[in-house]
Amino acid sequence: MRNSFKIASLSVVSSLFSLSIQAQETNFSYTQLSVSAVHTEYDDDIYLVSGPKSYDVYSDIGGAKVSGSYQFSNNVIIGANGSYQENSGSVTELNLSQSLWFVGYAFPVADSIDFTFSGGLAYAEAEICQYRLGCYSVDENGINISGGVRAWASSWLELNAGVSHTDFDDFDSQTAINVGAAGWFNESSSIFVDLGFEDDTSSAALGYRYSF
Repeated sequence: MRNSFKIASLSVVSSLFSLSIQAQETNFSYTQLSVSAVHTEYDDDIYLVSGPKSYDVYSDIGGAKVSGSYQFSNNVIIGANGSYQENSGSVTELNLSQSLWFVGYAFPVADSIDFTFSGGLAYAEAEICQYRLGCYSVDENGINISGGVRAWASSWLELNAGVSHTDFDDFDSQTAINVGAAGWFNESSSIFVDLGFEDDTSSAALGYRYSF
């Protein structure tokens, strides 16, 4: 399964170079920077030992995410993003950091609609602190492939959606579906909202994006 996923990821990267030869101007700029506040809820509560006969119960976690990307003239895109989320109880802590480095491609399919796809390397680290057990962490590398669509619903409103799959070495693989919207103040600045749904979590993000 993992070998076939690697082959699919390599196919995504190789396709970028063949498609770039026929590049057309996209409806959106993908040279951009963004920062957002992120909140994640777990489908199943997490229990951490807080005493001899007690537990801290975690149903959510929150933090921030930073993203950046650069679009070449042939519509090939390189980028990275990273996030850090945390929550704490009486004597316990739960921290999660994630990052993604990717290369992708964007192409217009109509006067107001772009399709995008990408492949990249993912990293995730979780740190847990519990009563008498101290703090310990686990980390993992993985491969990510993603696809999405962005569309102008009006002169100032953007709608978008996407799907991604991350295959980790030892962690459970994750498939995520995202839907979002952005309100544009001008050609560069926008405020966006994103909703994400994974196998065992759901998340919401509110942020600011500057496009060059």
